[in-house]
Amino acid sequence: MQRSGMSPSATEVHGTVAAGFEAVRTAFARNFADHGEVGASFAVSVGEEMVVDLWGGSTNADRTQPWQRDTIAHLFSTTKGFTALIAHMAIERGLLELDAPVMRYWPEFARCDKERVLVRHVLDHRAGLVWLSPGRNAWRLLDWEAACERLADSTPVYPPGTRTEYHALSFGYLVGELIRRVTGHTPGAFLAEEIAGPLGVDAWIGLPSALHDRCAEVITPSWVDDEHPLLPGLDRGDDLFNSPAWRSAEIPAVNGHGNARAVATVYGTLAVGGTRNGVRLVDAATVRRMGQRSGAEPGDGGFGDPNWAVGFMPNWGSFGPSPTAFGHTGFGGSFGMADPEHRVAAAYVMNRMNEGEEYDVRAFALVDATYRSLFARRTETP
Repeated sequence: MQRSGMSPSATEVHGTVAAGFEAVRTAFARNFADHGEVGASFAVSVGEEMVVDLWGGSTNADRTQPWQRDTIAHLFSTTKGFTALIAHMAIERGLLELDAPVMRYWPEFARCDKERVLVRHVLDHRAGLVWLSPGRNAWRLLDWEAACERLADSTPVYPPGTRTEYHALSFGYLVGELIRRVTGHTPGAFLAEEIAGPLGVDAWIGLPSALHDRCAEVITPSWVDDEHPLLPGLDRGDDLFNSPAWRSAEIPAVNGHGNARAVATVYGTLAVGGTRNGVRLVDAATVRRMGQRSGAEPGDGGFGDPNWAVGFMPNWGSFGPSPTAFGHTGFGGSFGMADPEHRVAAAYVMNRMNEGEEYDVRAFALVDATYRSLFARRTETP
């Protein structure tokens, strides 16, 4: 795996900011100077206008390849936002029901006492299928059918619906297989055909091989080793995240790819009620449902506040000041978010994973600068 070398020199920032958002460019540049940023992009949408679209740095740890406007980065769990959106689109179309049992759509899933697992439970991390262990070989995660079969043969570790524990890897296959069963499309195919394609953005679950040369290297921190709980058996000699096989696979919890412009455009569509520039994804009622909290009790393996939204992270303090904002962060620092109250969306992607902060200081700085700029501009506008 590629790991970062620190000591960056002054980094040129490319892209645009609308008048009043100059502080966001400053914060973005400061991440390179003060926080070891290697390569990144950041975008902000207000209404239907992309007021911030920035990129800079390098796509590799050696800092020899410049980050371009169309560079694609690994999203890790920011991917879950795409997968959750697809599920909500299926619900709105009447293909899924939130309070229906999963086995209605996936009969084999009923094995091992899972008859009472609801669609809602898999979306808000209450299904009790917390760990999807690939054994001592993390490469097994690339096999969709095998992963779904293991989940069908698994017994919940707690009564479904009684508490929340983050389903870091299993979320994607659980929700993704439901999507496949009711739409006839895998999440990656649905994303490409019905979301990214109509919006004209680079957002992928299963990156086409023709686009691999536009993808930034994942630069992992020193603590990612073969004892990491999410990826047991991943040897330091394995370059899993940067391998063509990983990039091309569909792992709809963790291996999406895109740039900040793409993620902000998708969330920007939700922030304005579900339709943007003539492209309709969902209606306003569905957007409101996306931010509703589950009210479940936390479990021993919980992640953040127990009250997850329906497939998304609610605003636990990292998505600006609005309590109705929602989105998803990703392992290492990336995030995408929508704030319907202020009609704002933002997204950040990068190649150097952070060194262990629960929420990335780089992302916090960018969100803070965004809202300071937004509120200052609105105060100054006659």
